[in-house]
Order: sequence, then structure tokens, then C-alpha cells
Amino acid sequence: MSYVYFVQSVDGGLIKIGFAKNARRRLKDLQIGSPVKLKLLGFVSGTIFGEFMLHRRLSEHRRHGEWFAPHQEVLLAFAEAMSGSINLLVERPVTNSIERPVWVKKERDYGVVRKIGAAAIADALHEDIWTVRDWVWIGIPKTKKRRIAALYRKLGLSLPRKALRSAEWCFLDLGH
Repeated sequence: MSYVYFVQSVDGGLIKIGFAKNARRRLKDLQIGSPVKLKLLGFVSGTIFGEFMLHRRLSEHRRHGEWFAPHQEVLLAFAEAMSGSINLLVERPVTNSIERPVWVKKERDYGVVRKIGAAAIADALHEDIWTVRDWVWIGIPKTKKRRIAALYRKLGLSLPRKALRSAEWCFLDLGH
């Protein structure tokens, strides 16, 4: 059994939303590296994909890594998770349809992000690095692809071959 857990500093600071097989053990591991005392707010049965969906939902409140501001929306998500009104036991979906599920790695976009790095893209597009890393799973938004293609041209690089198999990316790379 695995869990999605919520940890916060005792002074009411940032809240970490993580995934672990043993939430209490994870708290002890986090405490070793933390200069402040931490407390386990709670944990519920969940999967890595459940944690991922929660991170996406709360992305505007992300402060660093898996740490979120103790905003009302974050506290509401915690309450919903603890009451069972949101399902964090989401499994990686299997589909035979043409449309790919949200959390299957988008190979074309993964290559685009990996080649120059999430940090470089985040800096150039004024985005949070975690948002850029999420694009590997959910796909790079169409509104950002043109700017990323321009960044590639500016760096004197061509887009990865897998990306160029996509009509969207191929069109954007014509200027190279």
C-alpha cells in the first residue's frame, strides 16, 4: 500500500505533498534534512498519479519542488483528500483510443524538453521549472511551442527527430 502524504512545519509554513510507501518513515527522513520541526498533517491511500494530479491542481501555489504555500485552496485539497471526496488512488490508465491519456509520457515533447533542459526553457519562457517538467507528461501547450522553436533557432539547434515527425513541430522548425 502506498500513500499521498501532507507534511508541514509546526509554525504553519509550507506544505509538502508527497508520495511514499510509509508516510511516517518519510516524515523522519524529511526531518533529518529540515532546519525546522515538521509535522505529518495526514496521509491517504494513493498512487504516484494521484499525487501528480494533486500537484497539477495546486500548481499556482507551488513554492519549491513539492512544497506549496498554505493557501486556502491547498488546505481545501488536503481536507478533500482526508475526507475521501477526491480519489488519489488513480492508476495509470490504459486506453485503446487514439487520444492518449494525460499522464502517458509525451515522447515528442519529452525530447524537446530534454535536449536543452527544463531549466533553460523555464528561464526563456518565464515559467516555473516544475511546470515545464510537467509538460513531459501532459504535452507542451500549443501556445508555448512557437516560443520554444524560436529558442532552438536562437541556440542554433534543430528540434529532435521525434518532434519533427509531428506536423505542429515540423511547421515551427521551418525557419531553421
